[in-house]
Amino acid sequence: MKVWPRLRSSSALWGAPLALAVTVFYYFSVTSAYVADESYGYAPGIVSYSLSSMYPFAYAVAAAFGSWESGRLVRASIWDVGPVRSRYRVAFDALIPVVGLSVLMVVLPVVLALVQWGAYPTLGSMRPLLLAVALCAAYAVLGFAVGLWVRPEVASPLLTVLVYLAVAYPVALDTFWLRHVTGQYPHALSYGEVATWQSMAAHALPACALAGALAVLWLPVGKLAQRALVGVLMVAVASVAAWSIAREWGPTPPVETRAAELACVGTRPKVCMPKGSGEDAGAVGADVREVLHRLRNVGISASPEKVTDTLIDGRYPKESTDSVWQLALTKGSRDGLVRYQTVRQAVAFPCTMPDIHASRMVVGWAAAAAGEQQTFRSLLREDPSHDAREQRALEEAVSRVRSRTADEQRDWYRVMRAKACADRGRDS
Repeated sequence: MKVWPRLRSSSALWGAPLALAVTVFYYFSVTSAYVADESYGYAPGIVSYSLSSMYPFAYAVAAAFGSWESGRLVRASIWDVGPVRSRYRVAFDALIPVVGLSVLMVVLPVVLALVQWGAYPTLGSMRPLLLAVALCAAYAVLGFAVGLWVRPEVASPLLTVLVYLAVAYPVALDTFWLRHVTGQYPHALSYGEVATWQSMAAHALPACALAGALAVLWLPVGKLAQRALVGVLMVAVASVAAWSIAREWGPTPPVETRAAELACVGTRPKVCMPKGSGEDAGAVGADVREVLHRLRNVGISASPEKVTDTLIDGRYPKESTDSVWQLALTKGSRDGLVRYQTVRQAVAFPCTMPDIHASRMVVGWAAAAAGEQQTFRSLLREDPSHDAREQRALEEAVSRVRSRTADEQRDWYRVMRAKACADRGRDS
């Protein structure tokens, strides 16, 4: 196959400007802001979010142009020269530019996003992209098969709409398993998460089996009915397998967690943050240790052995224990809240819903002891149920407590902390 003549005569060439324009538009209107503000440079998150808008577009383009190419071959009577050339070779030559264009539509936003942040792809981050590439080829074969039987003027626009809806619409349905088998990975991975191969298989099986079944019909052996039966069995087995994989999943598929590499600094506590988060673990650790030192001076006996960033746990962070604290260190560092987060964890109440007045008194007193009264004040102002009068009353009450002796403040803290959880639901 001569590459340039094949490309020049392909419908993919004249369709490329519009297809790539849509790709670039969606990247800068949807993806770019996320990459800049929310990705933390995490490659699996960057890749999965970059692809989230492009799956249905790329598959629709592959199917539409695939049908157009086969329609042209039928009109030119090239498809019927089976004894002279293998039909698989004919289809391969016709679909290479189509698959190339649709693959470019999913690769381009991924490359742009990785370059924007300066992140490097990892093997785990490439799983959704490999899924998209495989299904671009599958939908091109599907479109090619339809174009053999339906005029391309009808098949191309019809497939564009049907494939787009078939891939994009199930994400909005309450039938959760369906959104896990259409080829659109429905989950923008959080930091520390990696898509599983099992979830990739659930998406790939139906479309790839359908493409394979249609390709079986082109075999030059056996009767058409026999080949059709084999194709039907392939689709049935693959569809049941995909359903059995995803039938018990909720709106999001299972993921591998804690996939990011940690960097730990210091001792008592040791502070651990993701290496690629872009934040200074040493500075964060210094803030944590200084706050704990100040709190111990006023009688708050908080001495964790390790403080770990919840960022690596994705959207389901682990709960803190007395010896290992789980804090949003990366986000807190960016927002200037690491010290205040440490205060809140140090005075964590032993009940699920402490009394609001008593808890605010305790947190306000501890924040003042740690030098974080301004942060506490700013956060309270954002509470619509807390007005200026209550703010003044709270600050005056905290000032009165702070004017007491150190021993009196320790006693007050123990009493008030217990009072906050009196007659409240306690954690197990």
